[in-house]
Amino acid sequence: MTTSPVNTNPIATHVSTTQHTLFSTSVSKYQRIATAIALLAGMVLVGTLVGALVFFALPTSVTLVALVSVALLASVILLSMAMYNLVSQSRRVSSDPQLGEENTRLEAEMIGLREQLIRSEAQLAEEQGRCSELSVKLMSVIGDLAQANQEKTSLESKVQALKELVASYPAIAEEAQKMQAELKKRIADVTSAKQDVGRLEEQVQDLETQLIQSLKQVDTLSKEKEELELCLKQLQDEGVSAVVKLQGKVVDLVEEIEVKEKNLEFYDGRIKNLINQNSDLVATVRCLESKLDKDQRSIEDLQDRVSLLAYMRDELTEKMKNLHCDLDTKVAAMLRLENRVQELEEEKKKVEEDFLKAQNQIKALEASVSHKVNVTMQETARLLCQVAELNEQLDESKKEIKVLQSEKSSLISGMDKLQAQLDELQEQLVASASSVDDSAPSEVDPDGSEVSAADDHVGGSGNSNDLED
Repeated sequence: MTTSPVNTNPIATHVSTTQHTLFSTSVSKYQRIATAIALLAGMVLVGTLVGALVFFALPTSVTLVALVSVALLASVILLSMAMYNLVSQSRRVSSDPQLGEENTRLEAEMIGLREQLIRSEAQLAEEQGRCSELSVKLMSVIGDLAQANQEKTSLESKVQALKELVASYPAIAEEAQKMQAELKKRIADVTSAKQDVGRLEEQVQDLETQLIQSLKQVDTLSKEKEELELCLKQLQDEGVSAVVKLQGKVVDLVEEIEVKEKNLEFYDGRIKNLINQNSDLVATVRCLESKLDKDQRSIEDLQDRVSLLAYMRDELTEKMKNLHCDLDTKVAAMLRLENRVQELEEEKKKVEEDFLKAQNQIKALEASVSHKVNVTMQETARLLCQVAELNEQLDESKKEIKVLQSEKSSLISGMDKLQAQLDELQEQLVASASSVDDSAPSEVDPDGSEVSAADDHVGGSGNSNDLED
Protein backbone atom coordinates (compact mmCIF):
# COMPACT_ATOMS: atom_id res chain seq x y z
CA MET A 1 0.00 0.00 0.00
CA THR A 2 0.95 3.70 -0.32
CA THR A 3 0.72 4.39 3.43
CA SER A 4 4.18 2.98 4.29
CA PRO A 5 6.25 5.94 2.96
CA VAL A 6 3.84 8.32 4.61
CA ASN A 7 4.54 6.74 8.00
CA THR A 8 8.34 6.37 7.64
CA ASN A 9 9.23 9.94 6.62
CA PRO A 10 7.88 11.68 9.75
CA ILE A 11 9.78 9.25 11.99
CA ALA A 12 13.10 10.13 10.36
CA THR A 13 12.40 13.83 10.59
CA HIS A 14 11.42 13.43 14.24
CA VAL A 15 14.77 11.73 15.02
CA SER A 16 16.70 14.57 13.38
CA THR A 17 14.65 17.15 15.25
CA THR A 18 15.31 15.37 18.57
CA GLN A 19 19.06 15.41 17.90
CA HIS A 20 18.94 19.10 17.09
CA THR A 21 16.85 19.84 20.16
CA LEU A 22 19.30 17.86 22.34
CA PHE A 23 22.21 19.91 20.96
CA SER A 24 20.31 23.15 21.47
CA THR A 25 19.31 22.12 25.00
CA SER A 26 22.96 21.26 25.87
CA VAL A 27 24.12 24.65 24.55
CA SER A 28 21.32 26.46 26.35
CA LYS A 29 22.13 24.52 29.53
CA TYR A 30 25.73 25.76 29.48
CA GLN A 31 24.49 29.27 28.72
CA ARG A 32 22.12 29.13 31.68
CA ILE A 33 24.91 27.83 33.92
CA ALA A 34 27.22 30.64 32.78
CA THR A 35 24.55 33.28 33.40
CA ALA A 36 23.75 31.79 36.82
CA ILE A 37 27.44 31.84 37.75
CA ALA A 38 27.72 35.45 36.58
CA LEU A 39 24.73 36.39 38.74
CA LEU A 40 26.27 34.51 41.67
CA ALA A 41 29.56 36.40 41.19
CA GLY A 42 27.67 39.69 41.23
CA MET A 43 25.89 38.66 44.43
CA VAL A 44 29.24 37.74 46.01
CA LEU A 45 30.73 41.10 45.06
CA VAL A 46 27.73 42.80 46.65
CA GLY A 47 28.26 40.56 49.67
CA THR A 48 31.84 41.84 49.99
CA LEU A 49 30.55 45.39 50.38
CA VAL A 50 27.93 44.29 52.91
CA GLY A 51 30.55 42.23 54.79
CA ALA A 52 32.91 45.20 54.88
CA LEU A 53 30.13 47.33 56.36
CA VAL A 54 29.16 44.63 58.88
CA PHE A 55 32.69 43.75 60.02
CA PHE A 56 33.88 47.36 60.18
CA ALA A 57 33.39 47.43 63.98
CA LEU A 58 35.38 44.21 64.54
CA PRO A 59 39.21 44.06 65.03
CA THR A 60 41.38 44.62 61.99
CA SER A 61 42.67 41.03 61.68
CA VAL A 62 39.20 39.48 61.59
CA THR A 63 38.00 42.07 59.07
CA LEU A 64 40.96 41.42 56.80
CA VAL A 65 40.51 37.66 57.03
CA ALA A 66 36.80 37.97 56.23
CA LEU A 67 37.46 40.27 53.26
CA VAL A 68 40.25 38.02 51.96
CA SER A 69 38.04 34.92 52.24
CA VAL A 70 35.17 36.67 50.43
CA ALA A 71 37.55 37.91 47.73
CA LEU A 72 38.94 34.39 47.27
CA LEU A 73 35.40 33.04 47.01
CA ALA A 74 34.60 35.67 44.36
CA SER A 75 37.77 34.77 42.43
CA VAL A 76 36.85 31.07 42.60
CA ILE A 77 33.39 31.79 41.25
CA LEU A 78 34.76 34.03 38.49
CA LEU A 79 37.29 31.35 37.51
CA SER A 80 34.54 28.72 37.41
CA MET A 81 32.46 31.10 35.24
CA ALA A 82 35.37 31.54 32.86
CA MET A 83 35.88 27.78 32.75
CA TYR A 84 32.22 27.15 31.91
CA ASN A 85 32.37 29.85 29.24
CA LEU A 86 35.42 28.18 27.73
CA VAL A 87 33.68 24.79 27.86
CA SER A 88 30.60 26.23 26.14
CA GLN A 89 32.74 27.91 23.47
CA SER A 90 34.72 24.70 22.91
CA ARG A 91 31.46 22.75 22.57
CA ARG A 92 30.09 25.34 20.13
CA VAL A 93 33.11 25.43 17.83
CA SER A 94 34.17 21.76 18.16
CA SER A 95 32.41 20.84 14.89
CA ASP A 96 34.66 23.10 12.80
CA PRO A 97 37.81 21.13 11.72
CA GLN A 98 39.80 24.32 11.10
CA LEU A 99 39.63 25.35 14.78
CA GLY A 100 41.21 22.18 16.26
CA GLU A 101 44.34 23.97 17.40
CA GLU A 102 42.28 26.69 19.02
CA ASN A 103 40.23 24.04 20.82
CA THR A 104 43.38 22.36 22.14
CA ARG A 105 44.68 25.71 23.36
CA LEU A 106 41.36 26.44 25.03
CA GLU A 107 41.39 22.99 26.65
CA ALA A 108 44.90 23.68 27.98
CA GLU A 109 43.71 27.02 29.37
CA MET A 110 40.71 25.23 30.88
CA ILE A 111 43.03 22.73 32.61
CA GLY A 112 45.13 25.61 33.94
CA LEU A 113 41.99 27.34 35.17
CA ARG A 114 40.91 24.12 36.88
CA GLU A 115 44.27 23.90 38.64
CA GLN A 116 43.95 27.55 39.68
CA LEU A 117 40.44 26.77 40.91
CA ILE A 118 41.69 23.85 43.00
CA ARG A 119 44.49 25.97 44.46
CA SER A 120 42.13 28.82 45.19
CA GLU A 121 39.69 26.39 46.85
CA ALA A 122 42.53 25.06 49.02
CA GLN A 123 43.53 28.63 49.91
CA LEU A 124 39.90 29.40 50.67
CA ALA A 125 39.68 26.38 52.97
CA GLU A 126 42.88 27.46 54.74
CA GLU A 127 41.63 31.02 55.11
CA GLN A 128 38.29 29.74 56.42
CA GLY A 129 40.15 27.59 58.98
CA ARG A 130 42.26 30.57 60.01
CA CYS A 131 39.13 32.71 60.18
CA SER A 132 37.43 30.14 62.42
CA GLU A 133 40.51 29.93 64.67
CA LEU A 134 40.70 33.71 64.88
CA SER A 135 36.99 33.90 65.63
CA VAL A 136 37.39 31.35 68.45
CA LYS A 137 40.35 33.29 69.83
CA LEU A 138 38.40 36.51 69.48
CA MET A 139 35.45 35.05 71.39
CA SER A 140 37.76 33.82 74.17
CA VAL A 141 39.48 37.21 74.32
CA ILE A 142 36.09 38.94 74.40
CA GLY A 143 35.01 36.65 77.26
CA ASP A 144 38.23 37.35 79.18
CA LEU A 145 37.80 41.06 78.51
CA ALA A 146 34.23 40.98 79.77
CA GLN A 147 35.29 39.10 82.91
CA ALA A 148 38.15 41.55 83.47
CA ASN A 149 35.75 44.46 83.00
CA GLN A 150 33.38 42.92 85.56
CA GLU A 151 36.23 42.44 88.04
CA LYS A 152 37.40 45.98 87.34
CA THR A 153 33.93 47.40 87.96
CA SER A 154 33.57 45.40 91.20
CA LEU A 155 36.98 46.57 92.43
CA GLU A 156 36.21 50.15 91.45
CA SER A 157 32.94 49.94 93.39
CA LYS A 158 34.77 48.56 96.44
CA VAL A 159 37.44 51.27 96.20
CA GLN A 160 34.78 53.93 95.84
CA ALA A 161 32.94 52.58 98.90
CA LEU A 162 36.17 52.61 100.92
CA LYS A 163 36.93 56.15 99.73
CA GLU A 164 33.46 57.26 100.78
CA LEU A 165 33.88 55.53 104.15
CA VAL A 166 37.24 57.23 104.73
CA ALA A 167 35.89 60.58 103.58
CA SER A 168 32.84 60.27 105.84
CA TYR A 169 34.84 59.20 108.92
CA PRO A 170 38.12 61.20 109.06
CA ALA A 171 38.18 61.17 112.87
CA ILE A 172 38.16 57.37 112.87
CA ALA A 173 41.13 57.35 110.50
CA GLU A 174 43.10 59.80 112.69
CA GLU A 175 42.27 57.80 115.82
CA ALA A 176 43.33 54.60 114.08
CA GLN A 177 46.64 56.24 113.12
CA LYS A 178 47.16 57.41 116.72
CA MET A 179 46.35 53.94 118.04
CA GLN A 180 48.81 52.44 115.57
CA ALA A 181 51.52 54.89 116.74
CA GLU A 182 50.82 54.10 120.40
CA LEU A 183 50.81 50.40 119.61
CA LYS A 184 54.22 50.75 117.95
CA LYS A 185 55.55 52.69 120.99
CA ARG A 186 54.21 50.06 123.40
CA ILE A 187 55.76 47.30 121.32
CA ALA A 188 59.11 49.16 121.47
CA ASP A 189 58.72 49.61 125.26
CA VAL A 190 57.91 45.93 125.68
CA THR A 191 60.98 44.91 123.68
CA SER A 192 63.21 47.26 125.70
CA ALA A 193 61.65 45.97 128.93
CA LYS A 194 62.29 42.40 127.84
CA GLN A 195 65.92 43.32 127.15
CA ASP A 196 66.19 45.00 130.59
CA VAL A 197 64.63 41.94 132.24
CA GLY A 198 67.17 39.71 130.50
CA ARG A 199 70.04 41.88 131.71
CA LEU A 200 68.59 41.97 135.24
CA GLU A 201 68.21 38.18 135.23
CA GLU A 202 71.86 37.86 134.25
CA GLN A 203 72.84 40.28 137.03
CA VAL A 204 70.69 38.35 139.52
CA GLN A 205 72.37 35.11 138.52
CA ASP A 206 75.78 36.74 138.95
CA LEU A 207 74.76 38.10 142.34
CA GLU A 208 73.43 34.69 143.37
CA THR A 209 76.75 33.07 142.46
CA GLN A 210 78.62 35.79 144.31
CA LEU A 211 76.29 35.35 147.30
CA ILE A 212 76.89 31.61 147.32
CA GLN A 213 80.63 32.18 147.17
CA SER A 214 80.44 34.81 149.93
CA LEU A 215 78.35 32.42 152.08
CA LYS A 216 80.97 29.74 151.57
CA GLN A 217 83.67 32.22 152.51
CA VAL A 218 81.66 33.26 155.58
CA ASP A 219 81.35 29.63 156.60
CA THR A 220 85.05 29.08 156.16
CA LEU A 221 85.81 32.30 158.06
CA SER A 222 83.46 31.34 160.85
CA LYS A 223 85.17 27.97 161.10
CA GLU A 224 88.58 29.64 161.12
CA LYS A 225 87.31 32.08 163.76
CA GLU A 226 86.19 29.25 165.95
CA GLU A 227 89.51 27.51 165.46
CA LEU A 228 91.33 30.73 166.26
CA GLU A 229 89.20 31.25 169.34
CA LEU A 230 90.04 27.73 170.47
CA CYS A 231 93.68 28.37 169.78
CA LEU A 232 93.39 31.69 171.58
CA LYS A 233 91.91 30.00 174.62
CA GLN A 234 94.67 27.42 174.51
CA LEU A 235 97.19 30.14 174.15
CA GLN A 236 95.63 32.04 177.02
CA ASP A 237 95.90 28.92 179.00
CA GLU A 238 99.51 28.25 178.05
CA GLY A 239 100.57 31.69 178.84
CA VAL A 240 101.67 34.92 177.50
CA SER A 241 105.08 33.63 176.54
CA ALA A 242 103.74 31.07 174.23
CA VAL A 243 101.42 33.70 172.80
CA VAL A 244 104.34 35.96 172.08
CA LYS A 245 106.19 33.11 170.42
CA LEU A 246 103.16 32.17 168.42
CA GLN A 247 102.61 35.75 167.41
CA GLY A 248 106.21 35.96 166.24
CA LYS A 249 105.79 32.72 164.34
CA VAL A 250 102.53 33.96 162.88
CA VAL A 251 104.20 37.15 161.75
CA ASP A 252 107.00 35.14 160.17
CA LEU A 253 104.51 32.82 158.55
CA VAL A 254 102.52 35.80 157.26
CA GLU A 255 105.66 37.31 155.79
CA GLU A 256 106.62 34.00 154.23
CA ILE A 257 103.08 33.65 152.90
CA GLU A 258 103.23 37.13 151.40
CA VAL A 259 106.63 36.34 149.84
CA LYS A 260 105.29 33.04 148.52
CA GLU A 261 102.20 34.76 147.20
CA LYS A 262 104.33 37.31 145.43
CA ASN A 263 106.51 34.50 144.04
CA LEU A 264 103.34 32.63 143.08
CA GLU A 265 101.98 35.70 141.32
CA PHE A 266 105.32 36.13 139.57
CA TYR A 267 105.37 32.49 138.55
CA ASP A 268 101.76 32.72 137.45
CA GLY A 269 102.58 35.71 135.25
CA ARG A 270 105.64 33.92 133.94
CA ILE A 271 103.60 30.80 133.24
CA LYS A 272 100.95 32.87 131.48
CA ASN A 273 103.64 34.56 129.40
CA LEU A 274 105.18 31.18 128.60
CA ILE A 275 101.76 29.79 127.71
CA ASN A 276 101.14 32.77 125.46
CA GLN A 277 104.57 32.37 123.91
CA ASN A 278 103.93 28.65 123.47
CA SER A 279 100.60 29.33 121.77
CA ASP A 280 102.31 31.91 119.56
CA LEU A 281 105.05 29.42 118.74
CA VAL A 282 102.47 26.72 118.00
CA ALA A 283 100.64 29.14 115.72
CA THR A 284 103.88 30.09 113.95
CA VAL A 285 104.79 26.41 113.63
CA ARG A 286 101.40 25.68 112.13
CA CYS A 287 101.78 28.63 109.76
CA LEU A 288 105.23 27.42 108.78
CA GLU A 289 103.91 23.89 108.27
CA SER A 290 101.08 25.20 106.09
CA LYS A 291 103.56 27.34 104.15
CA LEU A 292 105.82 24.32 103.80
CA ASP A 293 102.92 22.26 102.49
CA LYS A 294 102.05 25.04 100.07
CA ASP A 295 105.69 25.27 98.96
CA GLN A 296 105.82 21.53 98.45
CA ARG A 297 102.59 21.63 96.46
CA SER A 298 103.88 24.54 94.40
CA ILE A 299 107.14 22.65 93.82
CA GLU A 300 105.17 19.59 92.72
CA ASP A 301 103.04 21.78 90.47
CA LEU A 302 106.17 23.36 89.03
CA GLN A 303 107.63 19.92 88.40
CA ASP A 304 104.41 18.86 86.69
CA ARG A 305 104.43 22.05 84.64
CA VAL A 306 108.09 21.49 83.73
CA SER A 307 107.33 17.96 82.59
CA LEU A 308 104.24 19.21 80.72
CA LEU A 309 106.27 21.99 79.10
CA ALA A 310 108.91 19.48 78.08
CA TYR A 311 106.22 17.26 76.56
CA MET A 312 104.65 20.28 74.85
CA ARG A 313 108.08 21.33 73.59
CA ASP A 314 108.55 17.90 72.03
CA GLU A 315 105.08 18.08 70.49
CA LEU A 316 105.72 21.60 69.21
CA THR A 317 109.00 20.53 67.63
CA GLU A 318 107.18 17.68 65.89
CA LYS A 319 104.41 20.07 64.84
CA MET A 320 106.99 22.52 63.53
CA LYS A 321 108.51 19.77 61.45
CA ASN A 322 105.06 18.78 60.19
CA LEU A 323 104.21 22.42 59.52
CA HIS A 324 107.38 22.85 57.51
CA CYS A 325 106.42 19.81 55.47
CA ASP A 326 102.84 21.11 55.11
CA LEU A 327 104.19 24.52 54.16
CA ASP A 328 106.27 23.01 51.42
CA THR A 329 103.28 21.04 50.14
CA LYS A 330 101.05 24.12 50.39
CA VAL A 331 103.57 26.20 48.48
CA ALA A 332 103.53 23.60 45.75
CA ALA A 333 99.71 23.52 45.91
CA MET A 334 99.62 27.33 45.71
CA LEU A 335 101.73 27.21 42.60
CA ARG A 336 99.38 24.63 41.12
CA LEU A 337 96.38 26.75 42.17
CA GLU A 338 97.87 29.84 40.57
CA ASN A 339 98.28 27.92 37.36
CA ARG A 340 94.71 26.65 37.73
CA VAL A 341 93.49 30.22 38.37
CA GLN A 342 95.12 31.38 35.19
CA GLU A 343 93.49 28.51 33.32
CA LEU A 344 90.13 29.35 34.93
CA GLU A 345 90.50 33.01 33.98
CA GLU A 346 91.07 31.98 30.39
CA GLU A 347 88.05 29.66 30.60
CA LYS A 348 86.09 32.52 32.18
CA LYS A 349 86.93 34.75 29.25
CA LYS A 350 85.77 32.01 26.90
CA VAL A 351 82.60 31.52 28.94
CA GLU A 352 81.93 35.27 28.91
CA GLU A 353 82.32 35.30 25.15
CA ASP A 354 79.97 32.31 24.89
CA PHE A 355 77.59 34.07 27.28
CA LEU A 356 77.58 37.19 25.10
CA LYS A 357 76.91 35.01 22.08
CA ALA A 358 74.12 33.25 24.00
CA GLN A 359 72.67 36.62 25.03
CA ASN A 360 72.65 37.73 21.41
CA GLN A 361 71.00 34.47 20.43
CA ILE A 362 68.48 34.89 23.26
CA LYS A 363 67.71 38.42 22.08
CA ALA A 364 67.21 37.11 18.57
CA LEU A 365 65.02 34.31 19.91
CA GLU A 366 63.06 36.80 22.01
CA ALA A 367 62.51 38.94 18.94
CA SER A 368 61.38 35.89 16.96
CA VAL A 369 59.21 34.76 19.86
CA SER A 370 57.65 38.20 20.16
CA HIS A 371 57.04 38.16 16.41
CA LYS A 372 55.48 34.72 16.70
CA VAL A 373 53.42 35.89 19.65
CA ASN A 374 52.17 38.84 17.62
CA VAL A 375 51.40 36.51 14.74
CA THR A 376 49.57 34.11 17.06
CA MET A 377 47.68 37.01 18.60
CA GLN A 378 46.62 38.16 15.15
CA GLU A 379 45.70 34.58 14.28
CA THR A 380 43.70 34.27 17.49
CA ALA A 381 41.95 37.56 16.72
CA ARG A 382 41.16 36.27 13.24
CA LEU A 383 39.95 32.98 14.69
CA LEU A 384 37.82 34.85 17.19
CA CYS A 385 36.32 36.85 14.35
CA GLN A 386 35.67 33.60 12.51
CA VAL A 387 34.13 32.16 15.66
CA ALA A 388 31.89 35.22 15.93
CA GLU A 389 30.90 34.85 12.28
CA LEU A 390 30.26 31.15 12.81
CA ASN A 391 28.17 31.98 15.85
CA GLU A 392 26.15 34.43 13.75
CA GLN A 393 25.76 31.81 11.02
CA LEU A 394 24.79 29.31 13.69
CA ASP A 395 22.15 31.69 15.02
CA GLU A 396 20.83 32.25 11.49
CA SER A 397 20.78 28.51 10.85
CA LYS A 398 18.95 28.04 14.14
CA LYS A 399 16.37 30.58 13.04
CA GLU A 400 15.99 28.83 9.66
CA ILE A 401 15.74 25.48 11.43
CA LYS A 402 13.02 26.87 13.66
CA VAL A 403 11.13 28.14 10.58
CA LEU A 404 11.55 24.77 8.85
CA GLN A 405 10.45 23.00 12.01
CA SER A 406 7.32 25.13 12.15
CA GLU A 407 6.63 24.39 8.47
CA LYS A 408 7.35 20.73 9.07
CA SER A 409 4.98 20.66 12.03
CA SER A 410 2.29 22.29 9.89
CA LEU A 411 2.93 19.72 7.13
CA ILE A 412 2.83 16.90 9.64
CA SER A 413 -0.49 18.19 10.95
CA GLY A 414 -1.80 18.37 7.33
CA MET A 415 -0.56 14.86 6.67
CA ASP A 416 -2.26 13.67 9.82
CA LYS A 417 -5.49 15.24 8.59
CA LEU A 418 -5.07 13.62 5.16
CA GLN A 419 -4.36 10.30 6.81
CA ALA A 420 -7.57 10.68 8.80
CA GLN A 421 -9.47 11.49 5.59
CA LEU A 422 -7.85 8.49 3.90
CA ASP A 423 -8.95 6.26 6.74
CA GLU A 424 -12.48 7.59 6.43
CA LEU A 425 -12.44 7.01 2.65
CA GLN A 426 -11.15 3.47 3.16
CA GLU A 427 -13.97 2.82 5.58
CA GLN A 428 -16.42 4.27 3.05
CA LEU A 429 -14.81 2.08 0.37
CA VAL A 430 -15.23 -1.02 2.48
CA ALA A 431 -18.83 -0.07 3.17
CA SER A 432 -19.46 0.60 -0.52
CA ALA A 433 -17.77 -2.70 -1.46
CA SER A 434 -20.08 -4.59 0.86
CA SER A 435 -23.08 -2.76 -0.57
CA VAL A 436 -21.87 -3.56 -4.09
CA ASP A 437 -21.73 -7.25 -3.30
CA ASP A 438 -25.39 -7.10 -2.24
CA SER A 439 -26.60 -4.96 -5.20
CA ALA A 440 -27.47 -6.04 -8.79
CA PRO A 441 -24.84 -6.60 -11.52
CA SER A 442 -26.23 -3.79 -13.55
CA GLU A 443 -25.30 -1.31 -10.87
CA VAL A 444 -21.75 -2.54 -10.56
CA ASP A 445 -20.32 -0.50 -13.42
CA PRO A 446 -21.31 3.01 -12.27
CA ASP A 447 -20.30 2.25 -8.66
CA GLY A 448 -17.07 0.67 -9.85
CA SER A 449 -16.40 3.72 -11.92
CA GLU A 450 -17.05 5.90 -8.94
CA VAL A 451 -14.88 3.72 -6.74
CA SER A 452 -12.08 3.74 -9.25
CA ALA A 453 -12.40 7.46 -9.50
CA ALA A 454 -12.27 7.70 -5.76
CA ASP A 455 -9.27 5.38 -5.71
CA ASP A 456 -7.60 7.46 -8.36
CA HIS A 457 -8.28 10.56 -6.34
CA VAL A 458 -6.94 9.00 -3.18
CA GLY A 459 -3.87 7.64 -4.94
CA GLY A 460 -3.22 11.04 -6.47
CA SER A 461 -3.50 12.74 -3.16
CA GLY A 462 -1.13 10.16 -1.65
CA ASN A 463 1.37 10.71 -4.41
CA SER A 464 1.13 14.45 -3.98
CA ASN A 465 1.77 14.01 -0.30
CA ASP A 466 4.74 11.81 -1.05
CA LEU A 467 6.11 14.40 -3.42
CA GLU A 468 5.64 17.12 -0.85
CA ASP A 469 7.48 15.04 1.71
